[in-house]
Amino acid sequence: MAAARLTGLSDKEELAKLTEDVLADLWENRREFVSGERPGVFLYRILLQEVITFLRQRGDEQRIRVLRDILLIDPALYLSDPPDMAEPT
Repeated sequence: MAAARLTGLSDKEELAKLTEDVLADLWENRREFVSGERPGVFLYRILLQEVITFLRQRGDEQRIRVLRDILLIDPALYLSDPPDMAEPT
């Protein structure tokens, strides 16, 4: 499952909750999906939003940095209030 790989979680209950959050977000934004975005892109964007929010709530900034570096993403694109992601000096 993508959520397990992105978060590093193995706890089935936490993964189930995260999956529920993704599905709820998909449902809430279903009209946006109909507007022409490719299904995989839309799902991936929602999944990343939920994963980054989840990691941020857990205080796992290191994992967010790893995802940013591996996936070449900017968390600011997935959060309304992004954390400071500047590299330490």
